[in-house]
Amino acid sequence: DLLAQYAETYNHNLTVEKTKDKSESDDCHKVTKIDMKRSVIFFVYGTFIAGPAYHYWFNYLNELPALLWKMKQTRQRGKILRAFAYLKTHGIEVKLDLNKLPKSKPLGKWESKAAKIAADQIIFSSLYTFFFFTGIGAMTGAADMAELHYRRRAIEQHQQEEKINNSIYSHSSSVSIDSNSEILTNQERCAILLAKYGKTPKSISP
Repeated sequence: DLLAQYAETYNHNLTVEKTKDKSESDDCHKVTKIDMKRSVIFFVYGTFIAGPAYHYWFNYLNELPALLWKMKQTRQRGKILRAFAYLKTHGIEVKLDLNKLPKSKPLGKWESKAAKIAADQIIFSSLYTFFFFTGIGAMTGAADMAELHYRRRAIEQHQQEEKINNSIYSHSSSVSIDSNSEILTNQERCAILLAKYGKTPKSISP
């Protein structure tokens, strides 16, 4: 993903350089920042979803030719047994030795490769594409929601601190003070805040 972002950044900056003289739009600006949130999402997806999926799927593909050969052999033996059963129903007795039944020919080299490619493209690729976009979209949405929640909490905390500060300053203006002091000290503001709200904002902590 980092290489992909680097290539995207390089192509974007190259396009900006080519169009810089033709357009003075504010949208045409160089991009140098790497989207770390996107990289983390792809890292988590590749580590916990894509990696195990590829591991077990390709292990299964290695066993696929042998499995297809067993299926082919079972189908051939079934045909032979059905033929013997048909003869028996017509009164024709035939001695049958299951150990001497002919075996089917194993899959060739190119047949095995073709079977692996077909299974990979038809089964795994279709399912993986669906789960890839679904998983990346879900994790991106979850990350955006978490970021939005964090920013909302930061804004609410900032607004609450501003409200407390404004209340303190308005309250301090009505407090009688000595002629030697024109404004309240930080310790006095903290005392007022503790008495009224039970906590002090960071901006005026002693």
